[in-house]
Amino acid sequence: MNGLTSNPWHDFGDVLIPLFITTRAYDGEVQFLVTEIQSWFVDKYRLILTNLSRYDIVDFNKDAGVRCYPHITVGLRSHRDLGIDPARTPRNYTMLDFRLYIRDIFSLPPDSQGTPYKEANKKNETDGIDDGTEKQKPRLMLINRSGNRKFVNVPEISAAVQAAGFEVLVEEPSRDVRLEEFSRVVDSCDVLMGAHGAALTSFFFLRTGAAMLQVVPWGVDTAMRYFGVQAKEMMLQDVEYNIAAEEST
Repeated sequence: MNGLTSNPWHDFGDVLIPLFITTRAYDGEVQFLVTEIQSWFVDKYRLILTNLSRYDIVDFNKDAGVRCYPHITVGLRSHRDLGIDPARTPRNYTMLDFRLYIRDIFSLPPDSQGTPYKEANKKNETDGIDDGTEKQKPRLMLINRSGNRKFVNVPEISAAVQAAGFEVLVEEPSRDVRLEEFSRVVDSCDVLMGAHGAALTSFFFLRTGAAMLQVVPWGVDTAMRYFGVQAKEMMLQDVEYNIAAEEST
């Protein structure tokens, strides 16, 4: 559990998705024997880990006991970067299945509900509400990285997004974020916007039909491979803005 974990893209791509591929078909009847266990990782993703397995995680570096199992799988199955090949999974699981599984674990609204903006307007129309007050605006989460690929003009971006009719919520990613709370905030958004990078893995908490707006740095040509393909497979809208050389710092 070492390697590149602590970066959410690798948390999901190197551990959680392969773990889902390898063990989901057991319906919890599986125990995890983990080497180089990281307590922060277990704490952060406890909801997912305890849903995939009904049993305590074993720290295999410290375990001196003799354990007997009818079947053992050594290592995790992985298909591609942050992805699932349905033809190679026991029950033909897809990336859409994984996103809906994650949403279910975090008790987010069912897939039958539309994006927050559409749901709010639909409710007003159903209730016959038209009192002249301003309707709820679609909400956009702007993820601003603290290191490289950081937006240096957040106020200007926010103003432009607001001028386009959106409510803007600016977030800075942190390894210590409480996922239960953060997942609900992402779920309340119609658009997730950020520079190409690990924090865009928050798209697992978006609703079907919501949009991921990926700002692609100048010279980067892997945006579709690492996020765009996955967004489409999960029934999200993928929007890319490729910056020009003069827009780059």
